[in-house]
Amino acid sequence: MARRAAGLLPTARELVETGNANAISDAYSAGQLLHTAVAGGLANVSVNLAALSASSRADVLRSDVERVRREAAAQLAAVEAAFASRLASTV
Repeated sequence: MARRAAGLLPTARELVETGNANAISDAYSAGQLLHTAVAGGLANVSVNLAALSASSRADVLRSDVERVRREAAAQLAAVEAAFASRLASTV
């Protein structure tokens, strides 16, 4: 779920950048909700990983969690920047 939600964040950014000016807050909100879905999904994985003993598979999953977390944060920042830019251009 976290990966899929993260994969949709660029679409939210694109909609903020190019979508109908009257709906940019909806696209922005979608980006925020997608990021929240990423955070929730990764929290679930992290709890389950904490219960595992040390293994190379667990280490790979921990690395994947951190990668997805970083990428989603960067994508959310892009959504926020696009929203600020779009607001500035409509005023």
